[in-house]
Amino acid sequence: MKKLFYAILCLTLVAQTRVNAQGRGAQNRDNKMNSEASKKMFGDTDPDFKVKDVPEKWKGESAVVLAQKFKYEYTAEGKRTLNYIETTRRRIKLLDKAAVEKFSTFYFYRSGTNSADNFGLQITKANGSKVLIERKDAIKVDMNETPNFYRARFYGASFTYYKVAVADLEPGDIIDYYLIVNGSGYNFTGGAQPLPPVITTLNSDYSILTQKIDFVVDRGFFINFRSSNGAPELKKNPDIDRNTYSFSLSDKERNKIDDTRWLYEYRELPTVKFQVVFSQIGRDSRFFLGDIDKPTNSITADDVAKKINYWYTTNQYWSDYYVAEIRGRLRKDHGRTTDKNELAKLSYYYFRNIAFSKNTLYSYSAAELGYMPSDVFARVMYDLLRDNDVACDICVAPERSISKLEDVVLADEFNWFVKVGNDFIFPFTRNSNYKDIDPDLEGQDAYVVKIEKSERNQSASKTKIPVTTSENNNAIYNYNIKPDDDMENVSVVEDIKVKGISKRFYNGTVLRYYDWEKTDYLSYGGKATEEVLTDSRNKNKIAEAERQKKAKDDEDRKNKMDLMKDELKDEYDNIVSYDDFSITNDGRKPDAQDLVYTEKFKLGDMIKKVGPNYSVSLGALIGKQVELDKKETNRDYNIYLPFARTAEFNLVFEMPAGYKVEGLDALKASIDNATGTFTVTPTVAGNKITVAVKKVYKSNFVKKEDWPKMREFLDAAYNFTQKKVILSKGK
Repeated sequence: MKKLFYAILCLTLVAQTRVNAQGRGAQNRDNKMNSEASKKMFGDTDPDFKVKDVPEKWKGESAVVLAQKFKYEYTAEGKRTLNYIETTRRRIKLLDKAAVEKFSTFYFYRSGTNSADNFGLQITKANGSKVLIERKDAIKVDMNETPNFYRARFYGASFTYYKVAVADLEPGDIIDYYLIVNGSGYNFTGGAQPLPPVITTLNSDYSILTQKIDFVVDRGFFINFRSSNGAPELKKNPDIDRNTYSFSLSDKERNKIDDTRWLYEYRELPTVKFQVVFSQIGRDSRFFLGDIDKPTNSITADDVAKKINYWYTTNQYWSDYYVAEIRGRLRKDHGRTTDKNELAKLSYYYFRNIAFSKNTLYSYSAAELGYMPSDVFARVMYDLLRDNDVACDICVAPERSISKLEDVVLADEFNWFVKVGNDFIFPFTRNSNYKDIDPDLEGQDAYVVKIEKSERNQSASKTKIPVTTSENNNAIYNYNIKPDDDMENVSVVEDIKVKGISKRFYNGTVLRYYDWEKTDYLSYGGKATEEVLTDSRNKNKIAEAERQKKAKDDEDRKNKMDLMKDELKDEYDNIVSYDDFSITNDGRKPDAQDLVYTEKFKLGDMIKKVGPNYSVSLGALIGKQVELDKKETNRDYNIYLPFARTAEFNLVFEMPAGYKVEGLDALKASIDNATGTFTVTPTVAGNKITVAVKKVYKSNFVKKEDWPKMREFLDAAYNFTQKKVILSKGK
């Protein structure tokens, strides 16, 4: 979810805390307040939190959430300071020892050191006795250590996570806990100011008997809310007073969701998403705001056209920051090129170069992020292209993992890109190429927006983003494998060639610690990573610059080798050594878009002595394959894959002199159906065994009804990795 709600992460100032120095007296007051909050929360008369029994249908489960409630309160202080409070309440019954073990460590989060935040946990034993555990007993942990069940539902706000030990739990115990988290935003301009959005499913790791979401908002706050995939709608409650509005969502009996592979939860499960925006009445904004006392739960094409045009006209600074420099470099290097396609392509690559080598004046940069924020990309590319008389439009679409187009209701769900003729041009990463399809958007419906000064002429129409094929996204792995003389290890030389979207799997490893800027410097006149002071007359400065460059190169080389060895561990458990790595082509150039590299390593435990013969785990050389367990026999939800792709493995195993191979035919496989392919063709010539393996995911989406077909080729691929051949002495 790297792009979702990006504008909030970058442009919204979310101050979570009022930091207080906490001496002993302050700590005592804090603990007293915590205890008072516990007394109030656990004394609540809500009947849902008095339930003790689990429905018969769930008694075989590990734990059940008997009730949960989330309350969001939004208030404004003088229309500048925007406050919100999230109150979470859950009641969980433990049914077996596995649940006792899991809940013996409990997690919660706080907004920094905000003393107004509170956490309390009460255990009700079978005999009715109660044990209270509060936040003073907790220790700080990393968010990645925290299970999803406990994590914050906000995007665009950071939290500090804690864990607390819960001793002496037993099956049948009921855990009742609350969490109160405070946050603030600041509205400096008086315009529309969003607070962090929330997106969550109504299903969880545990079955839920009842659940409720409440909103309480002051006048001046607007709610954008959308239910999808069968989630209940939001209902308005009687007004609390003339300046305070209340809304609720109630739900019951949601079955637990097991950890399901290739599931886009927000596309398949009942989901709610919402955002609260403060805005002075009458002010326009990029947000889809409706009536102040009526949540916005849908948007139209006209709404989109208006808001995209508004954003475009109010963000001229991005164009000013980039366009003149890109235009200048283009004209210097290419004169007044008139070929429209060439101009569009050159604009993309020059923009990519400048974005990753230029220090931004604003709060974030492409160089820091590793990619270009989509709205900035679309604004600059649109102006560059129009400046060169290249006809184009701005487009927007939600990520396929988050939403369908018709379910979009938050402005920051949209990813921006540009349409030139029939081609879509997406925001670049460091290693992307012109016309690369964004896999997070392929196949999605999108809006094509006309940018016009006159609101009367602004419009948006629907289009569909194309889907790449398995032939477009191909990786070829050529292995030369040779046993050591003692037949204990095998030495592997692997030549790899990758094209299309498949290259994205390698950006963080193969192209890390790689001087891509040097290539760009030669191509686009950008700034090289290192500039040796050859124009200096000071020999000491030249020598020092060269020394620093060599030291950096040596450090990068070591880090690169360590990184690649760690990456290889995802495929093999038996790495003896990682010996060499080199890049032939980085795949970043318009005329050479394939990523090509070579690595050398040594594997152990691939050969076993069996009497006078040797057993070779030849199938394991293609690396780990998906292993499906028994609980994945059936499928309740559709399958969402990253993208269609092909992997080809060509294994060449050199047998020691005097040996022959037995059992080669057992390697053969031939599965080909509507969802995918797995084929194995083994041959032998002289002392070399050659095994050609091909695995194909034919689509980025598979209906749940076709899961048995998909299992067929996945199981075949895994079974191949378990197969061995025998080397015996020839007669």
